[in-house]
Amino acid sequence: MTSLRTTTIDNNPKWQILLNLYINMTPSLRLVNTFNSAVEGYASVSAGETDVLFLDVDMPELNGFQLIKALKNPPMIVFATADARHAVNSYDVSAVDFLLKPFEYDRFLQSVEKLRRHRQSVESLVATKKEDQEAYFFIREHQNYLRLRYDEVMYVNSMDNFIQIKTKDGKTHTLLTTLRHFEQQISQGVFLRVHRSYLVNPDWIKTIGKDHITLTNEVRIPISNQNREDLQKEFIDGKLIRRTVS
Repeated sequence: MTSLRTTTIDNNPKWQILLNLYINMTPSLRLVNTFNSAVEGYASVSAGETDVLFLDVDMPELNGFQLIKALKNPPMIVFATADARHAVNSYDVSAVDFLLKPFEYDRFLQSVEKLRRHRQSVESLVATKKEDQEAYFFIREHQNYLRLRYDEVMYVNSMDNFIQIKTKDGKTHTLLTTLRHFEQQISQGVFLRVHRSYLVNPDWIKTIGKDHITLTNEVRIPISNQNREDLQKEFIDGKLIRRTVS
């Protein structure tokens, strides 16, 4: 994981020095700024110059909670304070962790691990959202561009220089192109090539026989000898629950 840009805001010089020491001892964190008050740190944090903010609560003029609520896009927050009563409120502003002073380096590292897991979770959600946004393609139909999601396409078959895209609602969309050309343009790994004339969406497979596939709508798709071995290796073997040998 790339080191996280880290800022500390604490009006206690002793704790500011100790927090900065702990951060400098931790390879996954990189200290970029340190401030004596929330007022001083507001502009830097608001400008997005930090990934992680270690923050005290009780400070003059602007306390830690008020600072977080004033930020449009706050970074990951770890509160570090001597007052245990703030713990409940810290999670109201989605803090990653709450450090009760005094604490040692081992407890600080627990916060670092929580930050790592939180960052990983956020990145995973972003990646999933991106994949979902890309989970479709367009075809030209009459004078319009029709959007089709991959998960609604059951299979695609070729007929000379045309292909037919069969969707779960029973519709057929005919396109002037070859199956190979279609396959080259779509996202890889979405469909299985089971025959020179057929691509199948594996999500709609019900059973796989010796020479054909049956889809959930009972449509039978032929399997060529050439593609049978690839289908076995890529789709079946890794998920097959084998019988025990007595």
